Amino acid sequence: MAFLSNEQIQELKGKLINDDAYLKKQFNIRKKKHEETSILYSERDDYFKRGWETVKEFKTKVRVKRDKKHDILFEDEMWCLCYKLGFNILNFDRKFDLPYGKNKSETQQIDVIAANSEVVLIIECKSSEKNKKYSYKNYFESLSVKLNGFNKSLKEIIGDRKLKYIFATRNQIFPEDSVDLGRLKKENGFHVDNNTFNYISQLVEKYKSAAIYQFMGLLFKNQIINLDKIKIPCVRGTMGGKEYYMFSIEPKLLLKIGFVLHRAKANVESLPTYQRLLVPSRLKGIGGHIDSGGYFPNSLIINFNETKKNKLEFQESKSTSSTSTKAGILKIPNTYSSAYIIDGQHRLYGYAFSEKFHGSNLVPVVAFKNLKNEEQLGIFVDINENQKAVNKTLRITLNEDLHWNSERTDSRMKALRAGIISKLALSNGPFSDMISIGEDSKHINATAFDNVLKDVLVPKAKGNKFLENQSGILYDINDHDNNNAMENCKNKTVELLNYIFFQIFDKHPKYLSTEKDDYRNKLVFSNRGIYPIIYTIGSVFKYLQKNDKVSMKTDMQVLADYIYKYLKEIFKYLDNVDTEELNIYLTMQGAAVQKQWSMFFHQIINLKYKDFVTKEFKDWQETKDQNIQNEGKEVRTEIEKFIKNNVLNSLEEIHGEDWEYNVGDIKIKKSAEATAAELTKKETINKRVKIHWTEMLRILDYKKMIEKNWSLNEGLLMKIFSINDEDTNNDIFIKGKESSKVKGLKWMNKFNIHRNDIAHDGTGYGISLEDLEYLKKLKRTLES
Repeated sequence: MAFLSNEQIQELKGKLINDDAYLKKQFNIRKKKHEETSILYSERDDYFKRGWETVKEFKTKVRVKRDKKHDILFEDEMWCLCYKLGFNILNFDRKFDLPYGKNKSETQQIDVIAANSEVVLIIECKSSEKNKKYSYKNYFESLSVKLNGFNKSLKEIIGDRKLKYIFATRNQIFPEDSVDLGRLKKENGFHVDNNTFNYISQLVEKYKSAAIYQFMGLLFKNQIINLDKIKIPCVRGTMGGKEYYMFSIEPKLLLKIGFVLHRAKANVESLPTYQRLLVPSRLKGIGGHIDSGGYFPNSLIINFNETKKNKLEFQESKSTSSTSTKAGILKIPNTYSSAYIIDGQHRLYGYAFSEKFHGSNLVPVVAFKNLKNEEQLGIFVDINENQKAVNKTLRITLNEDLHWNSERTDSRMKALRAGIISKLALSNGPFSDMISIGEDSKHINATAFDNVLKDVLVPKAKGNKFLENQSGILYDINDHDNNNAMENCKNKTVELLNYIFFQIFDKHPKYLSTEKDDYRNKLVFSNRGIYPIIYTIGSVFKYLQKNDKVSMKTDMQVLADYIYKYLKEIFKYLDNVDTEELNIYLTMQGAAVQKQWSMFFHQIINLKYKDFVTKEFKDWQETKDQNIQNEGKEVRTEIEKFIKNNVLNSLEEIHGEDWEYNVGDIKIKKSAEATAAELTKKETINKRVKIHWTEMLRILDYKKMIEKNWSLNEGLLMKIFSINDEDTNNDIFIKGKESSKVKGLKWMNKFNIHRNDIAHDGTGYGISLEDLEYLKKLKRTLES
């Protein structure tokens, strides 16, 4: 017999939202800490008396706001938390009266209803402005009857799902032996207090969409997901006196039954806890690594937490020998929070970000059972204290063995660079015992050499192809015997660098000193100095090759003599230069160091050999031309004005007075408002007017706003900002024809780089004449 009438079911269904776009709109409203509405001018005084204030004035109406009351704010925050956890059915407003009996009076207003395909949550919110003791004796005495009725109602409204009642409180204090919370626990309810709310919020922030797994484990700890046990082939043995199981399992299964003992107050009942919250950037990187075919060969370490009702079953294979290690089938209860993740939570949760492989890949697992938390902590500490990550220098030098025979060209070039570094360090040359090629510490690390070999002497590649128009390299791209070409390049590069540095060592030994206090060695034979000197070697080789004086077939000793003829000018100059000038480069910081230092050496050579002008050196000289920089600033300013005015005006045309709430990303407006408020505060001394948040938007903020509203109003923003900036014979680029956001807005990334180069005066950045011509052409295109 039906519990609700058809009219009741339809009415309550109408108060639930399951449309993604509408849910997002409600989320954008509820996440604000204030209420907003539009009123007539005649109503303004009445609203002001009730605490409202003006947001913006329009022709006929006024947009007003006021801070939400603490109880409404808390309800909205719980609603938003459920939305961010991925619940896709939520109540529309606060008027969701859910029947728990047949009589009309047997209904209760529910603050938050949240459901997904598996569960439905009933959330009762209680809030106080300040910490205060509370008792809900009468409320909890009738909770059992209400929950029984709520369950019947929701089955008819939403369908058969697992029900969970959540009693959420803010700033309300209950004693440890609280009768209220005892009754809540008896009814299998869950209490969200300040600490638990903060913990779940952190989960969402760090784990993003994957937070739902830990959240479900928190709510339904030791409760059965379904009666079908997970059956897995495994090996059972003993380690350190503890029984363990080795097997492989799909990540999606382990994510559901897994639980991480984070060091958070919300997990106080499980003390001692030991895990830290995950690093979001690492999760995303791991997910990308998995999707690109990567994997992790080391095992996850877990502990099965058995209960009386949920125990592991091991069925030994009949063919197993009589050794202490047994093979068989392990039957694992399909239960929330039954598997504590001791080590490997990043790897496991990384799979949550891989739609392609989280249900098809297998991860290796070593599982213990019924370890106390103290024992789990001991294993965790042992792993993290005694297992040292492979350092960057060792990873670089291992690349030779890992990628030498790779099918990918860029991977082989990575291996080639590693091979050159290793041979330089191990050969009987000037670099002998000077380069760190493992975990040993030497004067120069492998990273310094790897960085410069990415730019000179070794070819550049992307994917399975070499980049076009490469010169100044010692690799024969036309040799299709990869191994032969790589060996030849490795040997020639090592031979060339050894010959050159032998001459430097012989004729200018003070520049190869390993004394820490000797500034001269820092200019050449140091982690910072090795890049510009080898980069200059590559540039001179490229210059000589261009002028048909040498080729890659030239004898390496002859080539070294040619190049040294130019390099010696650097040492002549450095012998006589003012120390103050050198300090400019020695104390320089940031990403510009390598380029600036290299161009400094180029400039010294150019003083003697006027025709030694590489494209990089010419561009660098132009970045020092103040006329080019000043004109660049003017063009940049005009482009920025165009972008700002057209984006903001278009958004207002598309969305009307609500345009500010449709910028596309909550962080854009929030960050800009914070910056504007801080700047306004600093400028109050000068009696400056309040700075509006739109003054603080950056180029990439505008790009995100364009992307989010790309096709609205018949592609209004697309027509203005879609540009194909590939070279054309026309005075402007092709505009408004590229429907792809990615391709159509690539120019904004390039413009942002040029804009930053112009903006950073005195840091070694700037734009070249070619960059300036690009900006001028871009300006003409936008204004066309």
